[in-house]
Amino acid sequence: MGMSASAFKDSRPAEVEGARSLERLFARLDTAESRSSAFKVRHGSLLAGDDRATAYDPVSYQVRYLFMAAFDHLGMLKRALDKDGMPVVAAYPLVRAALESAAQALWLTTGGTRRKRVFRALHRVWNGASLSDEAVRHLDPRRESSLLELRERLDQLLSASKAGQRSLDVKYPSMTDIVIDAGRAVETHEFRPIDVWRLCSSMAHGNRSVSLMVLESRPDGPTTDIGGNFVMTTSYQVMAAFVGVVTDLLEAAIEDQDRLNA
Repeated sequence: MGMSASAFKDSRPAEVEGARSLERLFARLDTAESRSSAFKVRHGSLLAGDDRATAYDPVSYQVRYLFMAAFDHLGMLKRALDKDGMPVVAAYPLVRAALESAAQALWLTTGGTRRKRVFRALHRVWNGASLSDEAVRHLDPRRESSLLELRERLDQLLSASKAGQRSLDVKYPSMTDIVIDAGRAVETHEFRPIDVWRLCSSMAHGNRSVSLMVLESRPDGPTTDIGGNFVMTTSYQVMAAFVGVVTDLLEAAIEDQDRLNA
């Protein structure tokens, strides 16, 4: 995932250091992705027990897919940097998506007890299935829903794991809640995960007020009493700080997965 030196053009010291930081982060992400790809659930481990308790869509399967999604989004950012340099706006949705996947992986693996981890995993399956079922049936009203059969199976697993004191009908946590919860498990520096998520979400939604704070700008031609044209760019230094937070989340989730697999 290492960034090619030819992709970087800015000679300002802070931006040069930002580009170097990104290069170091992509090297860390390469290592993390290799660890994730090589991971095997050990028989008799806590994670193996969690998987049996969530047999419809085991915890480790969910976490593996979330890792894949996070690394794929960051890989897309890296390829954009190598080919065309830093995107002005499009980098932020990629970082946001990677952060969401990383935070969910950490949220699934940091539940302090098996009951908590099992409930979170089964609740996530039910929430995702409910949302997708509604969307698919809007596209094809003739399609029969399988939610009743799924719910019966999930309730069986919930009861067998003795995590059934709570119902899958309780409100599923928002992404904000999940990112905040996952953020408690990592030590970050300039930004908290929730800060990065909110800023990247605002950029993804075209929030001009946030873009004026986050992006760098310089005049492009004359200005008038009502404004003028500006060239907007994304700072390598800012993007390195944001990618660093996602990297911290991914590494923490991998460590927690290893802990459950010991």
